[in-house]
Amino acid sequence: SRLFAEGKFRASEQLAQEMIQENPMDVNAALLLARIAINAHCFEDAEQLLLKITDIAPRFVAAWHDLSSVLKELNRYEDAVVALEHAVTLDQNNPVTHYFLGAALAMAAQPQRAIESYEKAVVLDPALTGAHIGLGHVLKTVGDQEGGIKAYRRAIELRPNFGETYYSLANLKTFQFNDVEIADMTHRLEDATLPRDCQVHFAFTLGKAFEDQKDFDQSFHYYGLANKTHRDSIAYDPVQTEIAHQKMLSLIHI
Repeated sequence: SRLFAEGKFRASEQLAQEMIQENPMDVNAALLLARIAINAHCFEDAEQLLLKITDIAPRFVAAWHDLSSVLKELNRYEDAVVALEHAVTLDQNNPVTHYFLGAALAMAAQPQRAIESYEKAVVLDPALTGAHIGLGHVLKTVGDQEGGIKAYRRAIELRPNFGETYYSLANLKTFQFNDVEIADMTHRLEDATLPRDCQVHFAFTLGKAFEDQKDFDQSFHYYGLANKTHRDSIAYDPVQTEIAHQKMLSLIHI
């Protein structure tokens, strides 16, 4: 798991495969392989691995979490809801399960139930940033703009460098950033260590903020920066993905 967390996927894959060959019932090694498959976008392969894991260890909540993530990637949102509803029965007090269930319900077009799940998640763990963001998204879709703003602002308090939350605020029709907030975002965007996707979101948000202020020169600058940063960040290697797919096909038959 440490190797995987450090991005050393080949080393972690080899180690996990060796562990499974020594002990085919090692669900932790199998979960690591499933996560490697997910990272390689081999979602069907990951699903098969995770189904094996949940069959061997039906109370392994982390495996149900990963299975739901795979099902969402496969656009099988109702199946993801079913998996997470089961996971909730295994541990009613797991905030991450309620958070994931909220996301699955939102994607399955069940916004009211999604709100309930997100609210349970943030009650259990008030510092769960993603749940606040998800709650903001769903409240926005049901027309509760004030509630959405409150949820987004809480997420910003928890993770002020996460540009997507600011971008979500900018997309609320009647919301406008003030000068202090614009200066803060400009300062954060100058941080060279900021992840690329956050740079894109901050730049788009600043483009919108300056557009709202009728400062079209600054708006044009930041929209251009956002588009350039986004283009530079796109990297997809279909050959590498196919190699990873073939590896996962062999591993699910272990």
